[in-house]
Amino acid sequence: MIRYGFLAFLFILTSFFISSLSQAEVSLPIEAFLDSEADYSELLADLEINPVDLNRAGVSDLLAIPWLSEKEAQVIVDFRRRHGPFKSKSELSRIKGLNRDLIESLRPYVTVHRPLPLVLKERLRVKQKSKLQGERLPHSLTLYQRLSLSAADRYELGLLAEKDSGERDLADFRAAYLQLEQIAGIDQVVAGDFRPGFAQGLVFSRWSYSISNPRSLKKKDSSSVGYRSSVENGALRGIFLKKSFKVTQWAIFFSQSGFDASLNKNGTVKTLLTSGYHITASEKAKKDLLSEKLVGGRILYGDRKNLRLGASFALSSFNPAFHNYDLERKRHAFTGSNNSIWGMDWDITWPTLNLYGEAALCRNGGKAVLGGATSKIRGVKVSALARSYSRDFHSFHGSAFSASGKLYNETGLFASLVCSPTKNTDLLFYVDQYHHPYRRYYEPIPTRGDKWGLVVVHEFSRQADLLLDLRSKYNQRGKEALGRRNNRIRLDTCWNPNKRRRLKGRTEIIFLSFEDSRREQGISAFLDFRISPLHSLTICGRLTTFKTDSYDSRIYEFETDHPGAAFSRFIYGKGVKWYFFVAQKMKWGKLSAKYRWQKTQKGKKCEFSLQLDLQIK
Repeated sequence: MIRYGFLAFLFILTSFFISSLSQAEVSLPIEAFLDSEADYSELLADLEINPVDLNRAGVSDLLAIPWLSEKEAQVIVDFRRRHGPFKSKSELSRIKGLNRDLIESLRPYVTVHRPLPLVLKERLRVKQKSKLQGERLPHSLTLYQRLSLSAADRYELGLLAEKDSGERDLADFRAAYLQLEQIAGIDQVVAGDFRPGFAQGLVFSRWSYSISNPRSLKKKDSSSVGYRSSVENGALRGIFLKKSFKVTQWAIFFSQSGFDASLNKNGTVKTLLTSGYHITASEKAKKDLLSEKLVGGRILYGDRKNLRLGASFALSSFNPAFHNYDLERKRHAFTGSNNSIWGMDWDITWPTLNLYGEAALCRNGGKAVLGGATSKIRGVKVSALARSYSRDFHSFHGSAFSASGKLYNETGLFASLVCSPTKNTDLLFYVDQYHHPYRRYYEPIPTRGDKWGLVVVHEFSRQADLLLDLRSKYNQRGKEALGRRNNRIRLDTCWNPNKRRRLKGRTEIIFLSFEDSRREQGISAFLDFRISPLHSLTICGRLTTFKTDSYDSRIYEFETDHPGAAFSRFIYGKGVKWYFFVAQKMKWGKLSAKYRWQKTQKGKKCEFSLQLDLQIK
């Protein structure tokens, strides 16, 4: 605690010093805010179905898009106030302060609201990987299909089906929901597959993963709950009801869902499975072995904009029951057939300070507390977030800020600072220190870790900029809890002369050091281009060369991909890769294709994917 207090004091002192340099705000590129190892497909799928309305959104609504800075959100709102409502999304290009890359990344997730009687959206994605050439079609294909039908902004039907490579069932995973607005005095009714998100995510989180990056500290209640993610074993199946009164909002829901699980010899549940693969006979046998009956609810009070108080609960009954026999490595794993969890949350705002957080208690006495604060001091935004998750805290549908991605056995303090030291230079700095007080599955002793990063962007002109991204991460892993430090240096240069051309280059170096004196390195370089020979046609490509000493020194990078897909791929060993992406816009939607090729010492791999996005109004 003394260490955390000293770091907090040093961080605040530094923020006051930097605040004297400039009163500007920041506008950093997308990758500066996204976690390299996270999959953002869930988030993007949700934003596509419920895009942010440019004519209704305030700054806080626009910040639901994780890579949009507060400065850029304010610029959009100010433009609307000066020039009136947006007539189309193309008017974003008239706003000074929004670069072309950012505008293109926003288009799928914003809208200009025009009430229409009927809107149909269909997405079909087909992917073929060469490593499965031994199998016959269609078994070796990855298929993803999503249909959304909405009427008069009051009714919505969502259908989703997916199969992974190697699975024989063309709809191995299925999800569907019907959402009704303003029915029989109820504000929102959802029947089918759903997943709500409340407060900071300790009791219920909209997402199944934890995003631990500087721009995703604070969460808020999700406006939509219908399940549209392809992540399996994440949905509740039942009915959800929400009703608003003058100063309160109530929600109650019931579900009975099945989840993949591995069983002990006596038929009790050993562990939950999250991969969603059902290829082998063993994997198929474990599908939906666990049944959960759940009753959940939420009450939110807020009589003014600067005060919001909430409470959430979940009561679960499992069949069969959980039983843990590995008392050495899983001493605090959940055991039994019933679990309950209760949470309280707060969000208090003053002119320059915002305090928020959530505290939760589960049936066996396990506790979790998360508290954050954000303040603006002369144009500098300072944020801090502290969390403490006990070793026996069990939340089956929660996901909050966490270095390990788990909501148990972790304490930590995170702090970040964003500012503009000069007119053309933006800066982001963050530091996170965390501790796992008790042993985990593979680590027989308490472990610790830390992470810090510094991102600096300098804009030479409206056409050219440079990014320097420094990150360092220390953690302890394995049976001997061996510590290792991963240092990363990334340098990006971008030339963007006009809307139809962009050229980007990157050099990245990894320095990996172990406590047993081992050293590893990794290096990669790529050249990336984007051209639009026609207004409706976009062509992208990238050539990457790389060399790393092992898998441990792997390198992550985001690639241009189909709409609704945002995840980074990693590369290791010695080799080269390239991809080619083409997207054609049409009156009724978009057709996109991607070919990806990679060669290492282990051989060659290629992947082809095709996606059709259909929209009928």
